Amino acid sequence: MELLNLVGEWLEQHQRKDGQQPRLYPTPEGGVELEWRIGRLDLSIEFDPSSGIAEWHALDLDQGTADEQRVALKDQPGMQALGIKLQRILALGDQTCEA
Repeated sequence: MELLNLVGEWLEQHQRKDGQQPRLYPTPEGGVELEWRIGRLDLSIEFDPSSGIAEWHALDLDQGTADEQRVALKDQPGMQALGIKLQRILALGDQTCEA
């Protein structure tokens, strides 16, 4: 339950309520995975309580490039930076949808 609270608070801080919402899935390890499809970008963030890590994975389907990042869940500045990165990508996705 602590992990769900952490994920919920993190999303509350970094995602607009009227924006695209992620799909949420439980992981076999007892974590939570969030997934977005933003244009031609597949983005997932896995929150793993057993390792204490949030793992970011973004795959650009057009260029075939991947962006991966790992941040400790207890690293507040790192998690804040990851949230800002999410906000930027979601804002770019919103601009693409409006065009």
